[in-house]
Amino acid sequence: MKNNVYLFFESVLFTIFIISYEITFPNKDSLLSTAMLVVNVIFIIIIEIKRIKNFWSPILFWYIFWLIPISIGRIDLGIYIFGTTWSNELKNIIVINTITFYLFFWFASIGSKEKINIDVKEMKINRMLLNNIIITILVTACFAYILNTIQFGYIPQLSSNVNFLRQSFVTTGFYSIINISRFIFSLVPLGIYFSKGKQKTIIIILSILLGIFEGLTGWRGYLFQIFLFFMIGQLLLVNIKNKNEIKNNNKRIVKYSIIAVLFIAIIAITRTKTYMSITKAIIYTLTILYLYIAPNFLNFQTTVFSFTPKYSMLYTTQAIWSIFISPEKMSGFSEVNNNIGAFNVSTYLLQPYEDLGISGTIIWTAIIAIFSGKIYKNVTKRLNVSDITLLGISVIIIFTMHNGFFLRSSSVIIWIITAVMISKLIKKKKKIIKLNDVIGESSWKKIV
Repeated sequence: MKNNVYLFFESVLFTIFIISYEITFPNKDSLLSTAMLVVNVIFIIIIEIKRIKNFWSPILFWYIFWLIPISIGRIDLGIYIFGTTWSNELKNIIVINTITFYLFFWFASIGSKEKINIDVKEMKINRMLLNNIIITILVTACFAYILNTIQFGYIPQLSSNVNFLRQSFVTTGFYSIINISRFIFSLVPLGIYFSKGKQKTIIIILSILLGIFEGLTGWRGYLFQIFLFFMIGQLLLVNIKNKNEIKNNNKRIVKYSIIAVLFIAIIAITRTKTYMSITKAIIYTLTILYLYIAPNFLNFQTTVFSFTPKYSMLYTTQAIWSIFISPEKMSGFSEVNNNIGAFNVSTYLLQPYEDLGISGTIIWTAIIAIFSGKIYKNVTKRLNVSDITLLGISVIIIFTMHNGFFLRSSSVIIWIITAVMISKLIKKKKKIIKLNDVIGESSWKKIV
């Protein structure tokens, strides 16, 4: 009953958010309406946390990484010359897809448990095999990074021209191995939990080492993927039963958030070679966060006004066919470049729009919502290795919705396939006891 009350107020606040979003249109001279929208979202987040008593629900991440970005992304703060402002068409597309995700997520998660009581000790898996797989993948990824560094002869983050050199550094086969291996961080907390002694130490050292390697590459997005995978895996280990555990979990969230912000600041500052005071560094970090959001929607808007949809599945299936065919050789495919200055990303809506127009954006939004809602429901009822990774993938997809890289990346598909394969491989099979084994074959023959 209490859960339904929370859900009711959450839906009321979401409705207020949508109505407010439609009737307001802030610019750089009017920030009040945007502040009200952000406060509205914060209340939605608080209610959702109170309702589900956990921090790993995909809808929670969607509130943070979609509702807040679409609120602040349409304001021109005068930090960068965008050359354009939000149109009514863009606003309407955003609203339609926001409502679509909300409705389809809740539809797909119908039947999920209200009170989640997960005990990892009851997982019927081959723990030794799981730990060996984790160590093997981490070693392979670290070795691939070392070979990649030897091949180029430099480390981007330690070079004098980070922004230029990091581009080619991640285009090799060696780095593809690292991209594919990144999902393993969702299973690292489980591996640490199940291991002891030297094996636990090895997993921890290799995880830290690969994290450092990824940081030295100069791409914040890769670090965030590692961070989100690890955080989801860690939070799923927390069995929230009492207030003390909830408080400890809150402390973990604060700690993870501080680490994430520090990652952004440190990588950004070292990339630009601009060293500053703590106050300026905080302002700089907030500016970078804003600039990672606002231009993306305007890039998408430019495409809406200048690009005629192909009415095919060419762009939204790039992650699949690009494994076998390079984009340059794919018939009928051409990269759409409607970027604002240095900002070369758009939202996840870009590829669906290029294929099927507005209807394509709605279809793909529904697919993402159903995938996330289904995985969330599964995790509330059971806990297996593939569900942990799939939940991490759904969170990463939601996290990147404002820039849309996942529809162009083959890594997501490989992550899903590999996670399912590992889950099946380490699952303990039920031992079937034959009657012959119990009473003996000779005795059985006498009975017959």
